[in-house]
Formats: sequence, structure tokens, C-alpha cells
Amino acid sequence: NQVIEMEHILQPREPSESKPTEELFPYLAVNGWTLESIDLLFLPMLKDGMEALGSMGNDTPLAYLKKSTPRVFDFFKQLFAQVTNPPLDSTRESIVMSLECMVGPAGDLSKTYEEQCKRLRLKSPVISEDEYQSLVTLNHKGWTSVLLDMTFPISDGVTGLEVALRRLASESEKAVDAGASIIVLSDRAAGPSRIAISSLLGVGAVHQHLVKTAKRMSVALVVDSAEAFEVHHMCVLTGYGADAICPHMALSLISSLNLSHPDLKDKSITDVQLFSKYMQSIKKGMLKVMAKMGISTLASYKGAQIFEAVGLADEVMELCFTGSASRVGGYGFEELAKFSLENHKKYLASPEML
Repeated sequence: NQVIEMEHILQPREPSESKPTEELFPYLAVNGWTLESIDLLFLPMLKDGMEALGSMGNDTPLAYLKKSTPRVFDFFKQLFAQVTNPPLDSTRESIVMSLECMVGPAGDLSKTYEEQCKRLRLKSPVISEDEYQSLVTLNHKGWTSVLLDMTFPISDGVTGLEVALRRLASESEKAVDAGASIIVLSDRAAGPSRIAISSLLGVGAVHQHLVKTAKRMSVALVVDSAEAFEVHHMCVLTGYGADAICPHMALSLISSLNLSHPDLKDKSITDVQLFSKYMQSIKKGMLKVMAKMGISTLASYKGAQIFEAVGLADEVMELCFTGSASRVGGYGFEELAKFSLENHKKYLASPEML
């Protein structure tokens, strides 16, 4: 059997010690998390295993009109089939829907041979910490991975973002040429002296560059992100080319909240069980979004770019989201970098960096 199952490469690790929520606050804030998003969006996912329910209508201001610092995810709107009833019902027709997907080098699609089957099967695009670490250290059946740093030095200023994105694109092409089967983009190096690149910009820049150089089908693209945690984030990342997503800040927060939050009163529930509920809510949400476009499998949704942007400049769309529409221009790389710098200085920078 040529197919690589996650169970074959999984290397379970000892769980790390949970950090108090107070220690995570600066990292949560700098990545766009708010108390409102934790209480109204994140906690219901852990308690109920589904997205929080709300009334019809969305009165959230457009990203470029927000007083608070917008995230790149906020500029994107999901396109839906323009019909009165959804093309698919993700609950009643779940038997024809799936988030399972094969990732990695695809081979020559015009031919049929055994090596084509040597791909990694993922049950879901959202992966756990153990699965992520197993992919980062992968060395199995000739498959190897390369870890690329999705941060840039604070000293680079407002020009650092675009330079870092072009560096990521170049490094990803070199990794493919060197024979890597998996490229991992990670923002874990972010800290007092380094700023995290938005995971959506990083994924978009690398995906588009590899598509333009005809090398995208030779590699799997994994993103390790502190800012992604809700269904919309996972959908946009998948829609712009991510094969797998590890929401590492969300996973850290699950352990932290299970330790201290009063709403999670049942102390017999483990971190693993809470993560399972979180995964269940993400899966349900992604299937619901796919159903609204009549898409039944993740393979058809991934990289399809079924979004439009509102408020991003042409330079951003061309480099990271080629082919998507942004009918109302707006923020370019320098403005987005300025937002990141301001947030970083406010929450995370050490005194000597100010």
C-alpha cells in the first residue's frame, strides 16, 4: 500500500505543561484575539462541539472601516451560490460530503503508475499538535519536510512585510527543488524582536508563487498559525492553498482554559476531549460553508479561491491572491505592516525595542 496514513508517521509526545491564561494574553492580543472572540466564539466550540448560534444579519464593520486593527482574514468574504436554498444540506446529506484529502507530490496526472498513490491521507485539514510535530520531523518513505520561518525582524519596519513574503516564496521554491515533500510555514518564532506574518498572506504568497512556477503539485503546504481559530479562518486558508493547518495558539488556549475557566466546570474532561469538540465544530462549520456552494469534497474547495476581498490594494492581491477580485482597493503591504508594528509594540515588544 503506497498511501501514507497519519497513524503510520504519528509520534505521540508527552503533553506540555499548560500555561496560565495571563501568560498567553500578550500573544493572543498581538494575533487579533479579543475577550469577545474567546467568550462568544471560542468557548461555545469547546462546550458544545459546534459554532455559537446568533441571530440573522452581520453588523460587523468592513475591515478597512474598523477602529481596531483588522486581520487579513477580515477583508475576505465567502462567495455563495446565488439561490434561495442551499445546493447541499451538510447535515442530511453528510454521506456525500468529506473533509478527507490526499496531499503531497501528485506525480504525472496523464499517466497511471504505482508511485502516484504515495500521498499522505489527512482526515481533516485541521491537525493536532502531535500531528504537526510529526510532519515537521517527517522522514518516511523518502518524504521529508522543510520548516520556513513566517516572521520578520521588527527592525525592518514597514517595508519588512513584503520583503519577508518574497523571501518565503523564494525559499519555498528552493525547498521543492531540493526534494522536500512538505513545506511548513510557522510563526512560532514571533516574539519581542520578531513580528509574525499573517498566515493568510504567507500561505497565499507561497501558493501563488509555486503555481506560477509550475511546482505546486510537487509539495504539500502546512501552515502553523497563532491567529487562525474560527471556521472562516480555516476556510480562507484552505481556499488559498493550505493543505493542513495547526492552530497552535488555539490549542494552547484550550489547555489554559481547561485549567482555570469557570465555564469549563467539569474537571474530568481532558484537553484531548476539548480539542475533539473543537475539531468537531470546525468540521461542521467547514462542511456547512462548502455546502452553500454545492461542493461536497475538500479537494474541490481547496485552492479554489471562492472569495472576494474588500479593501486590499492591487499589489497585495497580485502577490498573494492572484485571480481574486478586490473591487474596492485599499491597504497595501506598508499599511498592513504598520498595523502589525503598532500591535506588536503595544502588546509584545520589549522596552529596548520601543
